[in-house]
Formats: sequence, C-alpha cells, structure tokens
Amino acid sequence: MRLFVAIDFSPKEKLVFSENAALLKRNGITGNFSRNDNYHITLAFLGEVDRSRLGAVKNALNSVEFLPVNVSVSGITCFKDILVQKVDRNPELDKLAMAVRNTLESNGINYDKKPFKAHMTVAREVHIPGNIIFDDLSKELKTCKAMKDEVVLFESTRIEGRLTYRKIYAKKAIAPVSCEQR
Repeated sequence: MRLFVAIDFSPKEKLVFSENAALLKRNGITGNFSRNDNYHITLAFLGEVDRSRLGAVKNALNSVEFLPVNVSVSGITCFKDILVQKVDRNPELDKLAMAVRNTLESNGINYDKKPFKAHMTVAREVHIPGNIIFDDLSKELKTCKAMKDEVVLFESTRIEGRLTYRKIYAKKAIAPVSCEQR
C-alpha cells in the first residue's frame, strides 16, 4: 500500500482550487493537473507500507494530539516541474507535521525524511509560457482559508487508470480547553 498522512479539504474548498486550476489553464499553463478530489497538504509521505503494518500506522496516528490549525492557501510557485499553490507559513501547521513525523518515527514507521514544506500540488510535468509572472497571476487566484481539525491517512492507488487518494483513517484534533474547564 502506498500511504501518506495529510490535511484534507472539504468539497467547497476543493472547488476553489479547481477554479484556480481552470484560471491557470486559461493562462496557457499545461501539465498533468490534479483531480479535484486529490487536493491536500502532505504532512508525511510513507510510501510503500506492507498491509500488515496498517494497524501500527493507525495506532501511531491515534496517539497524535493536536489542536485545530488554520490553513491559508494562496499564490503559486514551482518546484522543478511541479506547480503548487503556496500554503502560508504557520508555526502550528509546522508543529503538527513534526508531531505526526515524530510519532511515526517513535513507532518504527518509516516515512520520507525530506523537510516539511507546506504546499498543495496543482499540476505535475508543467509547461509555463514565458510571459507568465507568478506574482501577477497569484493575485488573480482565490485564497482559501480554513480551520482544519483532522489529519487523514490516505492510500494512493489507481482506479480505472486514475490516480485516486482513498481515506483509510482520520484522527480528529482535541478540543481546545476553555477557561471554564480549567
């Protein structure tokens, strides 16, 4: 099983990203654009995991405690030939990614150790016309701001030849403690 842990988006939020992708295409950007259902922010990429380890991965994620985190997606940039929407720097999101990664590691679950850099993939193998200026085009894109209260374990698979991310498990944030509860 090919697995990753991520922040998922609601259908309404994914519609915003889909509209942004349509705008990019209208501006002449070509490539292998992400399907609407596949928009997410990866916190930890596990890669191939034997099915027998799935319970251990779920147990590890279940032990991660975190508060809901604000996520703001806006603007575009490229990593090599991958076009991404930028995720605004957020110490709480960084802390969540680190908590997930530390928990996986302490439970003997391997993951890709590349440093966490929050982003949302829009397209791969992109070709960007020479007249495109990312800062100008970014101003035309819709921003998506949302409070996210769960991390999701996804399986990356192909269904009828289409890359599909299937939710396997979700861990909810702990509720913030109010003054009255202390």
